[in-house]
Amino acid sequence: MATHVSPAPAPPVAAPGWSGQQHYPPPPPPPVRGGRRRGPIGLWILAGVAAIASIAALVLSVIAVVGKPSDVRPAPTTSAAPTSTAPIVFDDAADRPLCEALPDLMREANSRSNAFIATPVDSPERKAAIPRFKAESEAWATRMQQVIAAHSEPSRYLTRTLQRYVDDVLLYSQNVYPERPYDKFDDATWNLAIVDYGGALGRCQQLGVHW
Repeated sequence: MATHVSPAPAPPVAAPGWSGQQHYPPPPPPPVRGGRRRGPIGLWILAGVAAIASIAALVLSVIAVVGKPSDVRPAPTTSAAPTSTAPIVFDDAADRPLCEALPDLMREANSRSNAFIATPVDSPERKAAIPRFKAESEAWATRMQQVIAAHSEPSRYLTRTLQRYVDDVLLYSQNVYPERPYDKFDDATWNLAIVDYGGALGRCQQLGVHW
């Protein structure tokens, strides 16, 4: 009995460019989960853009606040121009009553001064006379000051020169002491008092008042 042999299978048909190896379709790409992942550079770029946007918003808000006009405006201030009055030199109506109140006080000052300077400088007599001279000069200056205050308006040549004379007498009497030797600078104060005394004396003599 003859044996039946099945024919061998035919080889696959070769495609163009086939090298004898069987081709298979490429596998599908993996599914994307949660969006595409960004690298470090991309994250830094996003952070920088966000920061710039925040700064720009802040600047715009500040400009809006500053540029907004205020509802409350300060009231304009007005300052009055200072008025100046020229110093008065002579005022017969005011000077005459003051001169008439001076003779007794000025004669008292003359007598005290003449008695004091009649004693030799640095002598026992001068040192003994200093305490009384100081006390009497201060009491006299107090009474003189009351007279000047009663006739002080307006300020004028007579009131100013008379005030200087009173101050000079006080300055001299306050700077001499029995225990302190003679100081040549005291002479300058004494002489200044005489000069200021002459201002009041001359003005009152112009008005017919003498002492």
